[in-house]
Amino acid sequence: MRLGIAVLLLAGHILLGHVWLEAQGAAPGAPNAETLAKALQQRYQTIKDFSADFVQTYRGGVLRTQTQERGTVKIKKPGKMRWVYTAPERKEFVSDGVKIYSHLPEDRQVLVSNVPPDGDASTPALFLSGKGDISRDFTASIVQSPVADAIGPKLTPRRPEAQYEYFRVSTASSLPEVVYEGFGSM
Repeated sequence: MRLGIAVLLLAGHILLGHVWLEAQGAAPGAPNAETLAKALQQRYQTIKDFSADFVQTYRGGVLRTQTQERGTVKIKKPGKMRWVYTAPERKEFVSDGVKIYSHLPEDRQVLVSNVPPDGDASTPALFLSGKGDISRDFTASIVQSPVADAIGPKLTPRRPEAQYEYFRVSTASSLPEVVYEGFGSM
């Protein structure tokens, strides 16, 4: 589900912008991967709900075409969410923590499925439900960014994910912003 990638991007944006300065204070110089992962997890645990606009770009299919979608998201832990895609076509995904409802107006259908049990859930689904753990779910390493003066964690899932190989977020030490550099593909 492409939604999972958007979740990781959103989570990284919310977490890393605030955590970078906290992690800087914990250790002289640039923080190591473990310190940054721990600070990210601590920040993640304090977030109970949020809403945001998002733009999701992905490449896939036989022709490796690139598609960009946009919309809004509202998340409330544990497990409640509403993703409303507004462009290029309207669609909506809602979870009440037990069921997932997918509304595809152009196809004139609503799909209903069960939220997968924690043991079967993807890493993004665990983070959506409020049960994610960066240290448990990812191996963190610090990587230099192609963005000038930026450094950040490369988060590789501990169990294989069908949609991505890694997730990398960077922030420049002089700026409290986040730059996403992309995903590896499987």
